[in-house]
Amino acid sequence: MRAVWLHLLCALIGLGLAYQTWTSDGTVSTAEEVVVVDCAPERVVGLVYASEARQNEFSVADERWWVQTRRETEAEETQPARFLVGRDAASTFVERFAPLRANRQLGTIDEAGEAELGLDEPEATFTLSCGDQETSFDIGGSAFGSGDRYIRRTGGGSVYLVASSSIRELRAPESMMQRELMTLEMPDVHQVEITAFERTVQLQQINRLVEAQAEWVDAEDPTRRNELYTNWMSALRRVRVHRYLDAEQQSGDEQSGNVTRTPLATLLFRGEEGETLETVQLTRVLAEGESNPTYYARSEATEGWVKLLVSSAGQVAQDLRPVMGLEAEEEPANEEEPANEISAGAAETVDPAAVDASPNEASGVERDAGASVLSDSEEAQERES
Repeated sequence: MRAVWLHLLCALIGLGLAYQTWTSDGTVSTAEEVVVVDCAPERVVGLVYASEARQNEFSVADERWWVQTRRETEAEETQPARFLVGRDAASTFVERFAPLRANRQLGTIDEAGEAELGLDEPEATFTLSCGDQETSFDIGGSAFGSGDRYIRRTGGGSVYLVASSSIRELRAPESMMQRELMTLEMPDVHQVEITAFERTVQLQQINRLVEAQAEWVDAEDPTRRNELYTNWMSALRRVRVHRYLDAEQQSGDEQSGNVTRTPLATLLFRGEEGETLETVQLTRVLAEGESNPTYYARSEATEGWVKLLVSSAGQVAQDLRPVMGLEAEEEPANEEEPANEISAGAAETVDPAAVDASPNEASGVERDAGASVLSDSEEAQERES
């Protein structure tokens, strides 16, 4: 019986060694993570991703991360798209590169190995700026099974295998865009002051520490319930950013021709001690010759004017009059809103070909739930509007 167990153990060891040999790429690797660039998160000042399809520049200003991206299919005179990265997303993103870690170190490779790993003709590069030091890497193909990517310092040296998520966010940063108008923790909000149509309404949040029971009421008559206020505040929190305007632009400046700007509302969110936590401004813009308005906003969360998704902002604008104690006025429907506009809260899969043509990337890029990413067709329709 002992002999049987001994033979079985030898067979299992043999199978393990055979599998290891079969899956090996013929290079030397380490079992533990390797630090490729030792940099503290607070020292990262920029990242640049460049390929034939697009260029993405990540930069930090006043502790907020911005992305400027341009696709090669765009005309030279077209301004690069620019947007703010959400605070949580930015923190996670920077930690992927500071320090920059690799799952494996493969050592140096010959020409045949370069071709096999996609490093003979790299599809893209990225540059990490840590303080005043810049380090550039070539991006090769993806590892079978895991999708992790092979990288090597531009100019040669050891090859590393890094997590696919790091390269994916470099290539397609739209999933990290700050899309919410407010980043407040709602239990911290005691009151909101709404100024619109030359009048002011004070709303108070009751049961605010228990989200399921929280309600908005008239601050002057807090015992009287009114679902209109709660529903409107919930709709306001669902409004999402469609695109960011350039730093010097005002609402509607990116539209061609004359525009009419109509301030809709200013909201002051206050804490229990009466301190202002955040300010939100809403504006409606009607371009000359158009029958459908577009909506814009700015707040501390967006740090400038942003264009809003009509599907969510239009409903907020339509219900604003009743909230202010005025008779409802039907808001014109926006017939030109892109049919494939993605609403927030939906998980999606994006074809990498729409981001960056890559024969080595997996067939889909998985996005986090709640991340709305604009497709090429949406951006084209947006520019035409």
